Amino acid sequence: MQLTGEKLTIPSLRRRTTSIFQKRRAYLTYFGLYSLLFSFCRLLFFPAQTARSPSETVSGDPSIMPVQTRRSFIPTVLLFVTITSVIPGCVDGPSTGQPITGTPDGMVDRLVVSEGVVMHESGKFLELVDRKDQKLVLVDFWADWCGPCKALAPSLEKIKKKWGDNLEVVKVDVDQNGPIVKHLEVSSIPDVRIYRNGVQVGGFVGLAPREEIESILKSLK
Repeated sequence: MQLTGEKLTIPSLRRRTTSIFQKRRAYLTYFGLYSLLFSFCRLLFFPAQTARSPSETVSGDPSIMPVQTRRSFIPTVLLFVTITSVIPGCVDGPSTGQPITGTPDGMVDRLVVSEGVVMHESGKFLELVDRKDQKLVLVDFWADWCGPCKALAPSLEKIKKKWGDNLEVVKVDVDQNGPIVKHLEVSSIPDVRIYRNGVQVGGFVGLAPREEIESILKSLK
């Protein structure tokens, strides 16, 4: 869900789509643009070889393209791959490499496991995130009115229960921590960012499966 500088009202929330649907719509938009570009380039540079008589087709079957026509697809596909690799696509999440230094402090929650039960414990944002012990810190920017945030919460709790002390999970309520949200330019939630030694090393925006989140964490170990 999109965030603004002030607390959103219920009517305004109903008009806003969640970040996961925005990301899917962005993917579809780029796919459509690439498809149009692909079709335009093929028509412009590599016109199809059409059979003018049955003798020009393979065995007189107009549904089977001659070899010459098939070859025309090869440079078209190569051109399409080149263009799509140059033009930037949809961004999955916030960029990495952003240091936490200079971020305002605030009260947040951290997940702790006690006797097999995941509980919330209050703590200082910078104290939990800006650490120098190589420990991965997963920061979840969320809000009570955000449906996808609530859907993501059980997955994060299961991950914390599985990883234990090897992972710090910090939950930042965007309504209670405006200065942090503004400084880190959090514009949509759920926004999950992963830090090590006070520097962002990964992250994603929107609702993601637990397996995918764990795969990201394992790649950063």
